[in-house]
Amino acid sequence: MDKSLKESILGTSSVQYKSGPSTSLVHQHQTPGHGKKTKQLLTKITHPNSIAQATLLSKTNDGTIGFTYKKLVVPSSMRSAYWKYFGFPATDDGLILSKLKIICILCKTQISYNRNTSNLRMHLQNKHKDELVQLEIECPPKVLKPKSMLQVPQKKNKSSEHYIYAADVDNPMGNDIQFLANGVNVSNEFEHFDEGHDEVSELIRLNSTNISDAIADFVIMDLQQPDVVEGKGFQRLIATLQSPCEIPSKAKIVQDIIPKMFDTYKQNVITSIENCPGHFGLSLEQWHSLNGETFVTFAIHFLTSDEDAYALKTLTSIPSPPHADSTFWTNTLNAICKEWKIPIERIIACISAVKIGPLLVAIQQKNIIIIPCLVATLQDICTSCCFLSPEVYPTISKCRKLISTIYKNPSCVVTLKIEEQLSHVEDTSCSADYPPVWISTYAFLEGCLARKYVLPVALEASDLSPPEKECLTLNEAEWAMIEDIINVLDPFKITMMTLSEEKTPLISLIRPLLWQLVSSHLKVKDTDSNFARRLKVTLSESLERSYDEETVRSLLLVATALDPRFKLLPCCTDDGYFTVLEERVKGLLINLIRQEGVVNPGKGEPNQPSDGSQPSKKSRLSGMEFLLGGAHTLKSDIGIEERANHEVFQFQSESTAPLDDCPLQWWKKQGSRCPNLAKLVRKYNCLPASATPSCRIPTDTQVSFQIKRMSLSPDIVDKLLFLNSNHTIKDGGD
Repeated sequence: MDKSLKESILGTSSVQYKSGPSTSLVHQHQTPGHGKKTKQLLTKITHPNSIAQATLLSKTNDGTIGFTYKKLVVPSSMRSAYWKYFGFPATDDGLILSKLKIICILCKTQISYNRNTSNLRMHLQNKHKDELVQLEIECPPKVLKPKSMLQVPQKKNKSSEHYIYAADVDNPMGNDIQFLANGVNVSNEFEHFDEGHDEVSELIRLNSTNISDAIADFVIMDLQQPDVVEGKGFQRLIATLQSPCEIPSKAKIVQDIIPKMFDTYKQNVITSIENCPGHFGLSLEQWHSLNGETFVTFAIHFLTSDEDAYALKTLTSIPSPPHADSTFWTNTLNAICKEWKIPIERIIACISAVKIGPLLVAIQQKNIIIIPCLVATLQDICTSCCFLSPEVYPTISKCRKLISTIYKNPSCVVTLKIEEQLSHVEDTSCSADYPPVWISTYAFLEGCLARKYVLPVALEASDLSPPEKECLTLNEAEWAMIEDIINVLDPFKITMMTLSEEKTPLISLIRPLLWQLVSSHLKVKDTDSNFARRLKVTLSESLERSYDEETVRSLLLVATALDPRFKLLPCCTDDGYFTVLEERVKGLLINLIRQEGVVNPGKGEPNQPSDGSQPSKKSRLSGMEFLLGGAHTLKSDIGIEERANHEVFQFQSESTAPLDDCPLQWWKKQGSRCPNLAKLVRKYNCLPASATPSCRIPTDTQVSFQIKRMSLSPDIVDKLLFLNSNHTIKDGGD
């Protein structure tokens, strides 16, 4: 460093150079009036290897001396609440550059430090009154107590200096000494600094692990990109809400926090799968990223060892190669089952929301029944048969252009709001739709229809020419078409609501819902318009085709027949229902009893040893058995078929469960009366009606999730989707 530069910085102060792996410049300031006593101001700048690399000190264009810093820190001993908005400039490693000045987080103003907080409060009072009022409401000033009452014996470790991160800033401050921010790169270590002096007001000391975990939870639960932590707005928000604190870097989240959480939860999922005593259901969901790449998300469904708890575990999300054949997907499926310890022979069926032919072939080759996902089926049918049909699409496109034009013109928006209030339609939404979620398009058309007489008035407030306005104005035939669409698809909307309200929408729901749609709501009426008739017929035929495969129909019939809620529904009281119970269910039950090897479980009959050996000792006969044994005939040895008939009859004789009851809970309570049938039911109760969880079916949630998911970068999409599905948050922030 140039000698004149050192003198201009240090004045009459002495300079010490410490040798070693790193060279430190220590500024010792002679305090006036104290003779030979010196006061360490700890202006400490650490540089590697040599003084020649000490570039943190430099001259600015106006001749002032600049300290380049990367963060603000607050020593943990400074516990006044006012430090929430202030900090000392420090290096990226958390080393304080100087305690001559402190910096305001809110306005980046540089303030002289005089060893107390009076100037901190004065600055807040002059520049940030609202923040000061709120701060003193949260942390009211305390009354001074005798020093002896405040002192708590503590063992101090002076061998190292640690700091709390307060905030990152990036604006230079002007003064005789200028502190210059040099980028933002928050260190991964959460540091504390312990000095010898105390302050009266208390500042809660934060734990860096809690902060990092909370931010990681935010990224996972809301499917945020990890680089959100590098945004200036996010950093200012965190620093304002709770300071001092540390914000983990993107690299720390991607390379450290998320992988560790993933490994922990992955092991938990594997353990729960290994502990599952029954069968599994597989679900596949196909989706696309922003760059057009196709992904498939694999999930597993099962009943836990508690027998009443339904478990959904997302496993992995992998890209689908454009030209992958069935062999590729067979190997992929085998690898997934091996990695997650899933016995593939115990997978009953696959709930499919994919259209990748080779993948479906690979599933079928494993003798796994493929059942179309109900949510995906409704999406495909409503989109292809209605919204994208040549007859309907021009009208929907016209509505979208009309709404877009109105919301782009401030005068139109004002007129629209006034007319909405006068017409009392402000409670319904008319926001733009998201076509990949059909229910959002339905809601969009519903909002437009509610504003049938409002939208033309709002359009008149625009500066468009009459021909342009006419091109955007819907005629009566187009409004009639929209009204027909709303009326015909209303039962589909209710079906989606039903699925979303079910905590666990099981596969037994599919047949009753489809039967109700086809046999009732989609029946052509005399009052229907020609368009409504055509739409109903098309929708009905498409629904029936989706589930017309024999293996699918058979599985749905058995699952519905064993659901105690649907005994009295018309779809379950015809001859076909009793045929299913008497033939298919009884046949499956007989096979199960034979496999179990127990005809009448729970009665305490002695069973022969499994290895065929004889009991080692004959039990002694009681007096009652000796006297009356010959006249007493035991009838506990019920035949397999008779036992199966008895359990089926027992199930039929039970009262029908309410429609809002959970079938899992019902079977847990009533299953002891027909234990073998209860075991058979668990085989079907692990299968969901949809590959989409019920919590994601509501329109806004579905749209938000899909938009966030498609924006995830390929390097984190697998782990982040896994954690988003399987991660649990403890209340209280523990």
